[in-house]
Amino acid sequence: MFILSLLYFLKGYVTIRVYGRKAERLINIAIERKIHLWNIRRGNKYIRLNLTINGYKELWYVCRKLNIQIRLTKKRGLPFLLHKLLRRKIFAFGLILFILTLYLLSSFIWFVEVKGIETINNQEFTQYLKDHNLSPGVFKYKLDSADLEQKLKVKYPEIAWVSINMTGTQVLVEVVEKDPADASEKGPSNLIASKDGVINKILVLSGERQVEQGQTVTKGQVLVTGQMFNEESRTHMQVRSFGIVAALVWYDGYGEAKNEETVYTETENTHKVTYISALGRKIKVPGKQVPFEKYNQKEEIDVLKIGKSKLPLQVITVTYNEVVSKKVKYSPNQMETLARERAIEAAEAKLPKDISVEDKTITVIEKEPNIVRVKVILETIEDIGQIQRIN
Repeated sequence: MFILSLLYFLKGYVTIRVYGRKAERLINIAIERKIHLWNIRRGNKYIRLNLTINGYKELWYVCRKLNIQIRLTKKRGLPFLLHKLLRRKIFAFGLILFILTLYLLSSFIWFVEVKGIETINNQEFTQYLKDHNLSPGVFKYKLDSADLEQKLKVKYPEIAWVSINMTGTQVLVEVVEKDPADASEKGPSNLIASKDGVINKILVLSGERQVEQGQTVTKGQVLVTGQMFNEESRTHMQVRSFGIVAALVWYDGYGEAKNEETVYTETENTHKVTYISALGRKIKVPGKQVPFEKYNQKEEIDVLKIGKSKLPLQVITVTYNEVVSKKVKYSPNQMETLARERAIEAAEAKLPKDISVEDKTITVIEKEPNIVRVKVILETIEDIGQIQRIN
């Protein structure tokens, strides 16, 4: 239904009244000639209906021939709107100027996004792009994507793959860096500790071990060396170290709870503020100030487009959610429970992904009438071996 209404609006349509006894005959003629009629309503002395502009022109000649009285009551749709606007010359000129300005702005690069950079200096990388005609405000037809991709590979040997894609006024630079482990695949290397821990198990497949089970190691310490001495030939040799070094690793967390705390909760009251951002300037749309004393805010950004081309115009909607505070009192048991939960949450936030906890130690380090402090230690077993290339 919506699509049909939109189609009528784009083509334009009129509402007419047909008077007299021949009104039904006119409707039959329209049906015979496949002229679409809709919203047909009977009034006191007339029949009211909607039809397209072309349908109205055709029926108008029929009405003159058959002497049927009709009256045009409403004109609706895009053709009538454009005709009305074009009658106002200054407005029409402004509209054309606005369209030309949007077209001109769409010929420049306004957004540059870089994805995939991890070890490369981001500031230096961005400056290199800028020096080669890739930065906001540059005429987009000056950019040679294929040529710049090749130059980036030469400039940064650590890049395994790079792609520069332009969509409208936005350019996306996607980078895939070479895996440091792969870079050491063909060369001699040590195996070093990626974090502090106590060696739980060590299996050396290549290289010479430097630590034993039960030994405490620190981050960066050599676990297995690739620099070896051959007793038979009395010569030094370098190999690529390889093995499994499992260690006990600990993560701690701290939590506390008071007997009386202020708790903040969101209400259902919201307030929205709209901004227009253009060419680096942010302009607030006139409206009421935020009526809340305390609030949380969420920002949504809509980039205006012409087709697939993004314009340097953004509509920023900031939604403010009212926050109210209230005092809550806890019993000694509730304080300890809350402190434990907060300590565990703080420790678990430090855990790497896909690592399970082997043991958990919870210690109440302070318990007073007005505050409880708790410390949690999570114990894990992890492979802490990390390849370090020998130059």
